[in-house]
Amino acid sequence: MGSPTPEQAVIDELRRPPGRITDLAEPQPGAPTPSIVTGGLGFVTDLGTLSFVKHRQAGGRHVFYVTFAADHPGLGLLEMRYAYRVEPAPTGGWRTFGGAGGARTVSGRATQPGVNLGGGGWPDRFYAGGEIYRAGADISQVELRFANGVTLRDDADADVALFITESAVQLPVTVALLDQAGNEIRSETAFR
Repeated sequence: MGSPTPEQAVIDELRRPPGRITDLAEPQPGAPTPSIVTGGLGFVTDLGTLSFVKHRQAGGRHVFYVTFAADHPGLGLLEMRYAYRVEPAPTGGWRTFGGAGGARTVSGRATQPGVNLGGGGWPDRFYAGGEIYRAGADISQVELRFANGVTLRDDADADVALFITESAVQLPVTVALLDQAGNEIRSETAFR
């Protein structure tokens, strides 16, 4: 049985215990080490810091953009940002089906506007979300243009872009940052 609400599914996912971490390289002081986590999360979430920043829905599927603090082995407490896709569980209720994100690293140092997107579920259960870094630009919307003609748009509220669709999508996708008049500020390819 899944969680009673879509929001609770995200909380239940972040409540999972840490898994077994296997480093893929020799750890270096003060630097992240490439690793694989099995059987749980790669960190311990401080649920008291959990904030639901943005939510989108397509049919019976949801995506949430959340922030929280998490203790990482070897790195300490980091501010995390994640997009979690939530769908009905096969046995009833709700559960997460994937998540994409990581530690906040870019926004204060960005030299050009962009959006740090993470996502998955392609071709037919696509979701994505990420922090917008403005670098002085007046970004009003973020648009995704897929190779098969599907276009998704989200506002730049809370400096976050968040997407979910019931349409099948084909990669690659062009990410375009738009001003209030709909003019393109910058674009780049994502999810190749």
